[in-house]
Amino acid sequence: MNSMFSGCNSLTSINLYNFDTSIVNTMSEMFAQCSSLTFVNIYNFDTSKVTNMLSMFYDCSSLASINLSNFNTSKVNDMKNMFFGCSSLTSINLSNFDTSNLINMEYMFYNCSSLTSIDLSNFDTSRVTNMNNLFYSCYKLQYINILNFSFPINTYSFISLFDQYIPSSGTIIIKENFLNKIDGNYINRWNKSLS
Repeated sequence: MNSMFSGCNSLTSINLYNFDTSIVNTMSEMFAQCSSLTFVNIYNFDTSKVTNMLSMFYDCSSLASINLSNFNTSKVNDMKNMFFGCSSLTSINLSNFDTSNLINMEYMFYNCSSLTSIDLSNFDTSRVTNMNNLFYSCYKLQYINILNFSFPINTYSFISLFDQYIPSSGTIIIKENFLNKIDGNYINRWNKSLS
């Protein structure tokens, strides 16, 4: 399903509830640049064999909410740019995501400028090698929970986690030894809840 609806920039809604996706292995760029999309029903998707969700919702700038609670991401290794440019997204529930095989999450929430909070405490990042600019230009983000994050192999990837602008105050829940790896210029005025 690579790029299946990519560039359908006048599409405002789509219902794919009855799609049988049980043998699909890639959904990369599936809705990329669907910039007018405000509703998408993919709740019934079987993603148990999917390994690639690269840029899946890239530049879906009108999408305010999306239900991914039924997604099985246990085999996914690439979520780079997955929500890149989803500037109308006000909240996102990724509590059911299994990221145990995830390797790349670079720019995953780039310019999600309407998000005020994000809880990734369930994320297993033990295999992640790239999380560069994960929260880049998340202008309204006030709460971040990355309590169970592990160090990426590339230490710089973590230092630049907050590159560009994020608010000058907020709360971050994080492991203390992980905090020392973050460039303090970005979160030195944040409340830090350490574990």
